[in-house]
Amino acid sequence: MTRNQLDFIKIKDGSSETIGANQYWFSQKFAALSGCGPTTASEILAYLTRKYLSAGQALYPHDINHLERKSFVRFMQDVREYVKPGMMGLTDIDYYTSQTIRFAMSRG
Repeated sequence: MTRNQLDFIKIKDGSSETIGANQYWFSQKFAALSGCGPTTASEILAYLTRKYLSAGQALYPHDINHLERKSFVRFMQDVREYVKPGMMGLTDIDYYTSQTIRFAMSRG
């Protein structure tokens, strides 16, 4: 029998570890409430960095092999500058995709 296992990103948070990030890690209330798009974009970009790029690449400028909550939140904030929800959140998948790509391109 073949066993498939998903390769989630794990983020160290003090003495514990989370699978993926949490939009409520944003310190600003509106960013936390509307942060699902930037958070998922950050996770996707971190995953792609780990899977296809070498450590130290500009796309994810922190240690990709040892993700820490503090540095991941900084990354989420950087991504949010591009993948920015409006008052109704991020409702357009084309906008989400183009802005995520735009962020990646800005990092080379």
